[in-house]
Amino acid sequence: MMALKIVNFTQLWFLLSRDPVNPICERVATRIREFRKLRKLSQSQLAENMNMATNTVSRWETQAHPPSVADLEKLAEVLNVPAVNFLLEDAPTGKANELLAVVRGFEDNDVDEVIRYAHFRRATSVRR
Repeated sequence: MMALKIVNFTQLWFLLSRDPVNPICERVATRIREFRKLRKLSQSQLAENMNMATNTVSRWETQAHPPSVADLEKLAEVLNVPAVNFLLEDAPTGKANELLAVVRGFEDNDVDEVIRYAHFRRATSVRR
């Protein structure tokens, strides 16, 4: 049996999205909903931001039809998350994802400052 070599995100999603009852497709649907709600967007607002019909977003979230790779990439851009986060089982959600979205684009020294502050907060909260 020949091993399948996945070269990129597009190939991976193409293979996974062929079976809409695949647990990964369920995860993608859940992630779309989580990230949309985190940004406080309705389905119609997200659809408008993506220049598509509201029922398209609904179909993604209910697993009636998986998004294409291009749609996932556009979703990632609009929702300000890496596209791979739609596939990961333990992708950051809630406040952790919000923090990642906020620091995206920071210079390294600014990210280092945020990390130092987080370590400081953790150290001081343990003592309380």
